[in-house]
Amino acid sequence: MEEIVKEFLNKTIPDMNSREYDLSYIKFVFDEDALAEMLKIADSKKANDSVNYLKQIHDNYRISKENEEDIFIEITDYKKFFSLLESLVTTYSEREYKNLLNSVNFIRSIWLRMSPSDIDNVNEFLEKQLAFLKFDNLLPYNKTLYKKHNDLDIVYKNKSNDDWFETNNHVTFSFVKEKLEDSLFSKNDEYNLPSIHYAFNKENNEPVCYIYGMQNLSNKKDEKIKEEIKPLRKNLQNKYISPDFILSLKIFIDFLRDNNIENIKVPLLQVFNYPYHKHLSKSVNEAYLAYEDEKDSLDEKYKSGEIDEKVLDYIHDKNMHAKFVGKEDIISKNKTERLVNAFFVMQEKYDNIEFLNDPFIESDYLVIKVKKELKKTK
Repeated sequence: MEEIVKEFLNKTIPDMNSREYDLSYIKFVFDEDALAEMLKIADSKKANDSVNYLKQIHDNYRISKENEEDIFIEITDYKKFFSLLESLVTTYSEREYKNLLNSVNFIRSIWLRMSPSDIDNVNEFLEKQLAFLKFDNLLPYNKTLYKKHNDLDIVYKNKSNDDWFETNNHVTFSFVKEKLEDSLFSKNDEYNLPSIHYAFNKENNEPVCYIYGMQNLSNKKDEKIKEEIKPLRKNLQNKYISPDFILSLKIFIDFLRDNNIENIKVPLLQVFNYPYHKHLSKSVNEAYLAYEDEKDSLDEKYKSGEIDEKVLDYIHDKNMHAKFVGKEDIISKNKTERLVNAFFVMQEKYDNIEFLNDPFIESDYLVIKVKKELKKTK
């Protein structure tokens, strides 16, 4: 366990307090015995600085909790906390599909998934993240045929997420038109639906799918295919949300039902996500403003193909600016209202969708039961 403590002190805490990640509003509160043990294990100046930082949080916790907007995670069982982190790192490092995310680095990100109830029991939250890893192999990591829709293939592509700000994986369902001269899945005519960020767990001996969000990750929208699926999209038209989001969710729920997964949980309040995107917006904006006097020349270089390291950095910061600056409210809305509205529309359209609780009132999860037979839309 000493190694994971060292990594936490040498890597996780400094990273979370760095300008790059800016997660300093997440405060871990350890008791004095835990801090004393961590000080014995600290093997560098950076680790010692981290222990001193954690000691300041401990000493000022009561006052800070009342007067600041920071979010505090109380660690009441120090040994179990680090034992679970160690298990997560070990399990993640053995995972075949983990992209380029380092097996230790990812533990700085998982806290962004926490709901209010998770904060009250951090070890239970970590146990759930470990379960997500153990049950994340239900879908194969390639493009796979799911079923047919008239003369179109419905295929899905399951991918590991590049970061761990939401869930382990996301799945994208697509309508694909097969060309006679092509082999299966080597096609250009494709209509991609919004991707679904998900994770699987087993609770009370039954599989549960957690759906953390939906996001447009692809612009492939073949017009001919769009025309062919027009009746499906038209039937799902409503004033709240794009029919593509409903269609993606409907197909995913079909898939879950076909695999005997009838339980869904939707986290409603990811409490760390909003301040993270608020801080990220400020940081990205500052980085982009640094190019103020060079924007025109850097844009011209990029258009003309004169691409060097500075141009690439500028284009990256420019894209990040367009994606995140001032968007924290929109991102928060997409993760809560839009997602919940999508399920409300599903409940209206299909009478096999049953809400088991009152979202935002009875729990910080929307709990859903999917019946076996998916009936026709109302």
